[in-house]
Amino acid sequence: MIAKGGSRADRVRTSMGVILAHAATFTTLGAIGAVALWNAPRETLSYYDEGVYYYQGVLLARGGIPYADYFVPQPPGILLIGAASHGCGAGLAGVRVFTWLCGCIVLYQTFWIAKHSAERCGFHRAGLAGLTAAALVVGSNRFVYIWTQGATDLPSVCLVLAAFQLLLRKNARAAWVSGLLLGCSTLFRLQPASLAPAFVAMILIGAAAELKWRRALSFTVGFAVSFAIFHGLLAALLDRYAEGVFLFQMQRARVGVSDKISGFLNFLAEPHVGFSFLATGCLLASPIRSARATAWFAVGALAVTTFTGNVLYLIYFAPILPLMMTSAALVVASATRAADGSCWPYFFAVLFTASGTAFSIKSELQEQRRLAPVHQDYIERLRSTPGGILLTDDGRVAERAGKCTVQDYYATDPNAMYELSPDRFRGWLAAVLPGADIVAISDKFLGWLDASDAKFLRDSGKPIVFESDSVERRFFALAAQ
Repeated sequence: MIAKGGSRADRVRTSMGVILAHAATFTTLGAIGAVALWNAPRETLSYYDEGVYYYQGVLLARGGIPYADYFVPQPPGILLIGAASHGCGAGLAGVRVFTWLCGCIVLYQTFWIAKHSAERCGFHRAGLAGLTAAALVVGSNRFVYIWTQGATDLPSVCLVLAAFQLLLRKNARAAWVSGLLLGCSTLFRLQPASLAPAFVAMILIGAAAELKWRRALSFTVGFAVSFAIFHGLLAALLDRYAEGVFLFQMQRARVGVSDKISGFLNFLAEPHVGFSFLATGCLLASPIRSARATAWFAVGALAVTTFTGNVLYLIYFAPILPLMMTSAALVVASATRAADGSCWPYFFAVLFTASGTAFSIKSELQEQRRLAPVHQDYIERLRSTPGGILLTDDGRVAERAGKCTVQDYYATDPNAMYELSPDRFRGWLAAVLPGADIVAISDKFLGWLDASDAKFLRDSGKPIVFESDSVERRFFALAAQ
């Protein structure tokens, strides 16, 4: 018997499209998420910032006062997580699991935003559009990288997206709460503060005419007051807080516009991210107010992130990625409507994404595991070397080897010295070396050294422990120049 919707063959093809689209999204989300969680207890020391924040949290748990006793370049949110994880015995793995949970929340928020937008656009199977957007996010190697590290990015992104979700609701009173949430996100890192103009622009574009100015003002007041209270109190209570968090960010060497454009293009290098950028451009003129506002927010946030600030790293685009993938999912949903409701476009979008980035994601996760024995051996060699005071670029190494870092304000983050000025770093190195019993040189540390630095360390008489044989060979080749 033939149904009104078409022949039996058409119904079978439609059902297969629905089944395969759901299977593709759940498989992508589940497989990458499971491997990311499985990697949490690894010994790999693959992300410099993770080591900085975790060791600073360890010092906090031991009674140290951040900002006053040692340099900290970010607000205290991630330090509190590190201190709690160290205190309960979970260690660095506990911080990574916390970050992983934040990533799961981000994926759910992506699903919610895309589903909400698809419903507003009147698309059938809005839930599948949401799942597709989440699968596109997790299909990005940029996202997977920060999902597996214990750092500030994803906790902050959760709060930014929560602020965005509130603005998608029709409740006008939610605007000040949205501003409050954006202010809370800056307790993990300051960078989301630069997104405030994009939020205001979104309100002015997406809100009803009679509400938009009131909502924009409400949001601005909520953000400005919360930001001022949070950071004002921290500056009043903690000596050198403003110096570490604000002045350091302003004093970092500024990269040129061409470098920033290059970074932006690098962000778009993944095929489906480039597609999502084009999809976002297509939605700038959408007749659906919420879809148009989302697209304008993403474009504004991209511009602000790329061209403001002294430096630009790919992780800075993390809050924007879910919104770009929402735009991509809406364009795919339009394709399903053009295909008479067939869900095959969803399936092929996820399949294309998984095929395009599977190798890079697999390589990233495998590299984390491959380096684990190398770094474990590095820590064991440090543990067996006589002496208790360690000059290292990575506090994780000192903590795991049962050592203490050199007694100096910047010892938890030598990279801060290098970013301010290589000459300032060299002066710092000469000042702290006499207080060290051992020197630990990693690939990161080696990158800061020139030939004179390498000779200085080689001839100091201090025992030097290298991260790997490759680092040792390159160090002595540099010192011989």
